[in-house]
Amino acid sequence: MAEGDRGYANVFFGLSVPDLANTTTHSVYGFTGGSRVFKEISLGGYHAISSTETATGTIPFRYSLTGLESRYYVASGATNVFVGVRAGITKIYTTTSGSNIIFSPYHYGVVSGYNFKLWSELTVGFEGNLMFISGDSVPSGSANIDHNAFTTINFFLTSGISF
Repeated sequence: MAEGDRGYANVFFGLSVPDLANTTTHSVYGFTGGSRVFKEISLGGYHAISSTETATGTIPFRYSLTGLESRYYVASGATNVFVGVRAGITKIYTTTSGSNIIFSPYHYGVVSGYNFKLWSELTVGFEGNLMFISGDSVPSGSANIDHNAFTTINFFLTSGISF
């Protein structure tokens, strides 16, 4: 956000690389939005949805991330560099033994990006983030099914408005 802007709304698309064994890169899309609470600090939220991917000999899975974010801006003319933190709930959708399973672990991480104001309120940019996703367990009959904690590195192209 440039000096004087009070809010932002962005869409993004990019790649997510989970560190789970035998996984492949997922494509991810979503949106972010927020508002300044101080001159250089904003609060907002985000929602990201991954594609379903399968590696050789593994079970396909996809996930979504929904949560809150806080950004610190270093403004310079038409460009904006930001660093921030994110935290929220993850939904991991997978299938085990023919049953659909949904895990709901927490996640948290750091984000950094760059936005360039093209015209009036229109911006384009890029973002990178590192998200830590906790493990989770769901009951299934007399046993529990566990999902291990993992980390994702994400790279996104963004487009949006600052107002």
